[in-house]
Amino acid sequence: MSVVPIAVYLGGQPVEFKVSTEPPPDYADASPQAQSSEDEKILQTVGDLREAISQVSNYDGATMKLIYKGRMLSMDSKEHLSAYHFRTGDKVMGLGKPREERIEDIGTKELRKYEKEHLTKIEKSYDEIKKDMEQLEQNFLNVEMTAEMITRLWKRVLHYNEICEKHMEKIDAIKIFDDDTPENAKQKNREIRKAMIQGILNYLNLNDKYKFRLEQMKQNLEERK
Repeated sequence: MSVVPIAVYLGGQPVEFKVSTEPPPDYADASPQAQSSEDEKILQTVGDLREAISQVSNYDGATMKLIYKGRMLSMDSKEHLSAYHFRTGDKVMGLGKPREERIEDIGTKELRKYEKEHLTKIEKSYDEIKKDMEQLEQNFLNVEMTAEMITRLWKRVLHYNEICEKHMEKIDAIKIFDDDTPENAKQKNREIRKAMIQGILNYLNLNDKYKFRLEQMKQNLEERK
């Protein structure tokens, strides 16, 4: 088989491919890609060339225009490259836009944005309640001041629960994928959302323990009066 190297220019940069200059026995039927003595693919059809471009670059070889000596290569994937009579070192100009890669899909972006803007505040609020609970349980205050602090903490604990529940509702309502989102990205976003909600539930469970402890403290305080 006669083989020659050609350079396809993609975004101004040459990429070398080896192409066959001999038609297959049945010209109307594209043959599979042959292998060179060095086990390198030899491209035989226009479809082979377009597929190879897609594999080695961020361009869509199936849709881009390929220009050789002022002539556009066929869009027929079965057309044999021998029809163009390539010679060693010939240049083919590729015209097309690079494929747009989604570094981070919109669902992940929205979830991370919500997490950064709101969930850190949940953690901070819990830490503040925890600190005040620890001070209260040291029992350094008189009965009147203890009762006042219990009342304030009780309101904060209930308010904290309400805030957490609202955040879970909002997270659940975030659009985490669209029709173009790959299935693996959809699953990843589901897991991120699930982890965010579970994190809030963990804080809610801890906060509920404070409710129970405050109720006990109120009862003990009544007995002290």
